[in-house]
Amino acid sequence: MSLTADFHCEKNNQEHRTDEITSKKLIVRRGQPFQIALQLHSNDHLIDHNNIVFTVETGPKPSEASGSKVLFKLSSIYPKQWSGQVVSSTGTRLVLTLYSPANAKIGRYNLNVLSPSGHQYTLFSLGEFILLFNPWCPEDEVFLGSEEHRQEYVMNEDGIIYNGESRQIEGRPWFFGQFE
Repeated sequence: MSLTADFHCEKNNQEHRTDEITSKKLIVRRGQPFQIALQLHSNDHLIDHNNIVFTVETGPKPSEASGSKVLFKLSSIYPKQWSGQVVSSTGTRLVLTLYSPANAKIGRYNLNVLSPSGHQYTLFSLGEFILLFNPWCPEDEVFLGSEEHRQEYVMNEDGIIYNGESRQIEGRPWFFGQFE
């Protein structure tokens, strides 16, 4: 039995304004839902979405205490915590909406599923995604209320870097290259 995930990278990245970075990897913004699909490859098993547990982990030593590892079940979307809900289910295929809170740690995450198998759980690694800050989300501490400011500070490829000392600060042009 195996379980694979389709992260719908092209669609999700477009909705999260990260498609200029890439459409080959999932890059989403915190505080905004995204969809994935799970496919079970087995003739004699069905996905029991009422009992599976998701884990999201980031950093070199993820832990629940530090907030770098979170476990959650599918139920409803809760904006203040990692959560998820079923959009559709065929028994071997699940389409899900997942949600990260607006204060989630930004970084490279691993997404896993713990599926019950008798009296124990089987771990399925679904893949990796990147979670970024979200200046479009009012609950995110980096929220920018002006679209003009978001375009200038977030979506711009070039800018000015300032350096020097307090009495002699100089600016120089800089190419950020964030979409390469």
